[in-house]
Amino acid sequence: MNRYSGNYKSIHDAMENCNKEAYEKMVTDLGRQVTDDFSSASQKNVKISETEAQIAMGIMSVSGSYSGGLRVLDFGGGSGVHYKRIMEICNNLQIDAWHVIEMPELVKAGNQHANGGALRFFESLDDADDNYHLILASGSLHYLDDPKGLFRKMSNIQHLKLIINRLPIMHPNNMKYTSDMYCIQNVGNPHNWQFPIRVCALNIWMEMLSETHEFRSFWDCQFDGAHPLPNGRTAISVGLLLDKKNNT
Repeated sequence: MNRYSGNYKSIHDAMENCNKEAYEKMVTDLGRQVTDDFSSASQKNVKISETEAQIAMGIMSVSGSYSGGLRVLDFGGGSGVHYKRIMEICNNLQIDAWHVIEMPELVKAGNQHANGGALRFFESLDDADDNYHLILASGSLHYLDDPKGLFRKMSNIQHLKLIINRLPIMHPNNMKYTSDMYCIQNVGNPHNWQFPIRVCALNIWMEMLSETHEFRSFWDCQFDGAHPLPNGRTAISVGLLLDKKNNT
């Protein structure tokens, strides 16, 4: 089974063509994963994943730029696993807020287990605070129906840097694409999930981001691999580190 299938007009159109049982299974499984993540014990000898290393780099990039504890907005942060891993790795790091934006099912489960403290869960940017040091979006923005609308809201949140990680883009990435591509993402055994996804045109996203942010650095996300697309292109994943412009 190919990772990506179909060529649709929008996220909504791709959603209409997903296997509903496979999509609902994903939502149920992710809610269960939240409970499992909170019940697992902290580890001392942690093997750092590629994703955690990239997030740690983002935290280092804002160090010395603020006083007090670190404040992070984690868009699409699942069970808050990034917070947990960073605390295991950097146990002397003071974090005042690690706020996760997620689907309602995950928010409900997360807040039942978080028991207060820095880690909290919200369903919308409108429910979160308006002041953070770092905004993190790892493996999440490409599932949105209206990312441009989200960036408008993000630009109204005070922050120093933005990390976009595990963003699937069309390769070759030096072409002037006219639109993103909308597909169904297939996740095989043991999960057997289906959900809509956009594979992004990097030139369009960089133009959108440049309205409110300045490009700082990028990296390849080898974790996600390279996958053929129905249009003959290839999907690869990248990460971006951006500084928020002072006048936005």
